[in-house]
Amino acid sequence: MRRPLAFSARLLLAFVGVVLLATLIHEALVAARLGVWTRSGLQPGVAAGVALDMLLAGGLAMVAAVALALLLGRALLGPLERAIAAAARLAGGDYGVRLETSGDRDLDGLALALNRLAERLEEGERTRRDLLGDVAHELRNPLATLQGYVEALRDGVLEPGPEAMETLAGEIRRLSRLVDDLQELNRIERRDVTLHLEPVDLREAVDSALALRRAELAAGGYRVEVSVPEGLPPLAADRDRLAQVLGNLLDNAIRYTPAGGRIRVEAWAERGRGRLFWSVGNSGPGLSPEEARHVFDRFYRAERSRARSTGGAGLGLAIVRGLVEMHGGRIEVSSTPAEPGGPPGRWTEFRLRWPAWGGGRAGTGAGGR
Repeated sequence: MRRPLAFSARLLLAFVGVVLLATLIHEALVAARLGVWTRSGLQPGVAAGVALDMLLAGGLAMVAAVALALLLGRALLGPLERAIAAAARLAGGDYGVRLETSGDRDLDGLALALNRLAERLEEGERTRRDLLGDVAHELRNPLATLQGYVEALRDGVLEPGPEAMETLAGEIRRLSRLVDDLQELNRIERRDVTLHLEPVDLREAVDSALALRRAELAAGGYRVEVSVPEGLPPLAADRDRLAQVLGNLLDNAIRYTPAGGRIRVEAWAERGRGRLFWSVGNSGPGLSPEEARHVFDRFYRAERSRARSTGGAGLGLAIVRGLVEMHGGRIEVSSTPAEPGGPPGRWTEFRLRWPAWGGGRAGTGAGGR
């Protein structure tokens, strides 16, 4: 079976074919012109000499044009062939491939696009590997605890008393919470969630979220401040999802605020922009710049040993960011030195920009519950 010519060969043949066709047309015109000259009385020898000179000039022009076509074709096809080879390597799983720029705007655009694609694929592969490792790590501890207790109960080393049963139940709850959070995050990232938007009063939502955590706040002796003024326009939000965002942010603040520390919820409106700003801040050890860059990543936790002891898997803030963005909002984090006269350490604040009801277009999600 005959193999078709490569694209580069076909393009070069096309260049040469165009040049040859132009040369043949030129020679035919010269031959025709020679007959006209002879009939018009020009000496045959002079006419033949002029025609020969023109034929030679045409031949030299053809050679120069073919050489130029080959040079230009090589200059054009070289980057294209390298791009094709790079795309083939990407398809084969080699995400470290990168193309150098050549100075040509269009060809450099192709090279940069392939480089961005390679970076995204490499990042996605790294994220996939990290996710598998993190899930295995999170499952290992509770499964090891369950296995140890079950074996001890089976061998009669441990009596099946209330304490053992509570430990087993706690590890099972931890596994269930991890699986639920993973499923929730997966649905949010796929936008497989429907938001039922309605006007929601932020102060009422904050009070409800704090009421659910009254016992934890009292046990830790936290100083809770709420600065949500009356008269703010309502948020355009799914009430349940907003409660989930508030709950995760408050749980995170409680987890990382030392006993007796300060937690503050604040809100303000941006006039004429149809959106509200609100924040959840806490005193504590704070975040380094590197931690602040990754705090919304899946399974990322600052002070990992402390987070694990309190049951966090590092998914709550990733869920928060996904829900905020689905509403058409944005969330950022900052960690600065504590205010003078306040608790020692740093002040960490999660700031949210959220569409107000009737003031802007919020996301609606996709799919169904």
